[in-house]
Amino acid sequence: MTIRQKALRLIGKPVGITFKNGTGTSGVLCRVGTQRIFVIVFQIGNFFPLKHFRINRIHEIRKFPNCP
Repeated sequence: MTIRQKALRLIGKPVGITFKNGTGTSGVLCRVGTQRIFVIVFQIGNFFPLKHFRINRIHEIRKFPNCP
């Protein structure tokens, strides 16, 4: 399954994203385009920017697990 296919199944869910350069981020996946995904991330205080990331730079995307 491609990263885009995985992302399409995770729209509206909290996700963790690892990039091919070894960094990562997390947030709520809002939208999936043909080349980018759009994620609301927490930055500081009450600031939740919508960020976009190129799909070809993503190594893995995973749904957050449920709380125990």
